[in-house]
Amino acid sequence: MLDFIAFAISGKILIYTIQKFPFFIWIGKKISFVNQLISCDFCLGVWVYCILNLVSFRLSFYNANKYDIISGIVTGIATSFVIHLISVGWMSKYAVYIVDGKE
Repeated sequence: MLDFIAFAISGKILIYTIQKFPFFIWIGKKISFVNQLISCDFCLGVWVYCILNLVSFRLSFYNANKYDIISGIVTGIATSFVIHLISVGWMSKYAVYIVDGKE
């Protein structure tokens, strides 16, 4: 369980860093696909968590010795979805909304 929490937190920090890194923002202005990718937490999270899982953590939600790569990809997608829901919930709870009557 502690491995999964470390995996989720390190992936979220990596997602945040990629979204704020000036090089990716500059590339996003040139290529619309990259702009769409870095503006979506879930979309970028799928790539980050899949690569992070396959390279270093090697976590798995189910036992699939034969299909290790597919297991890593499914674990990355599921983790990205869970972290995305947690992030959206956090933002909806603690976000500041400014209502301005000017149009």
